[in-house]
Amino acid sequence: MAGAFGGDWTFDKVIQIGRDTLAMERAYNKAAGFTQKDDVLPQFFYKEVATSSGAIFDLSKEDMADTFK
Repeated sequence: MAGAFGGDWTFDKVIQIGRDTLAMERAYNKAAGFTQKDDVLPQFFYKEVATSSGAIFDLSKEDMADTFK
């Protein structure tokens, strides 16, 4: 990151940018009228096998809801 953009790029800074981005996206969605009911993944996430790892997404809706608390 520093080579491309300059500045001081630490692991913590990159993680914080990700957190801030998700918080802004969620605030935008809330302002647009989305509710927690809309905050779910499509069903295919729970059925399709990831080609890169062979894994299937297995977090419950409850675990996903806890992610943003």
